[in-house]
This record gives sequence, C-alpha cells and structure tokens, in this order.
Amino acid sequence: MFFSVKHSIRIAGKVYMPCICYNLTKFLELTVKDLEKQGKATIHDKMVFFQNGKIIEEKPVVKENLSTEKPKKEKKTKTVPVKNAEELAAEAEIVPIEEAADESEGF
Repeated sequence: MFFSVKHSIRIAGKVYMPCICYNLTKFLELTVKDLEKQGKATIHDKMVFFQNGKIIEEKPVVKENLSTEKPKKEKKTKTVPVKNAEELAAEAEIVPIEEAADESEGF
C-alpha cells in the first residue's frame, strides 16, 4: 500500500511532501488512516505518479519497432600472405657498418 499527502506534513520527524507517493509501512499505517479521515492524505493500492499535481492514469504502452541504428557494414580487410623465415631472410638487405655509422651522424 502507498499514500500521498495534500499538504506538507511532518510525521514522526520526517516531512512528507505533496505529489509524491510514499510506501505505507506498519509504523505509519494508523497515522495515515487518521490523516485520510481528516482529508489530508490519500491511500493508494498501487504506486501512482503525479504530473502538475494530478495523478497520471496508466495507459498501455505501445512499443513501436523504431530503429535509429543504421545497418552495420561489413569491413573489408585485405589478407596478407604470411612469409616464412627463409623468405624474410632472402629479402633482408645487408648494410655495411660504415654506411650505417655515417647516416646516424647529424640530421
């Protein structure tokens, strides 16, 4: 069970605000029933929601199949043939040490 109040009310040290649906506990049950008799509170069977101070009536939610996502495109990747160690060794170029030292000096 749930309840809502019509004006701000302090109950057991806690302030309850209007247009908010609160859970009705055993501790508050007698107090809230008394407030309902005075016209200061309303007890609800289920959780209710408010908009501009009025209870919103539940309407069946219609789910439409609206998709905002674009269809995914498949990525095309090139396959590179894997070379074995012998082919890589044949392609490797041997550079003399003197030439390598000359190139590293300066910019």
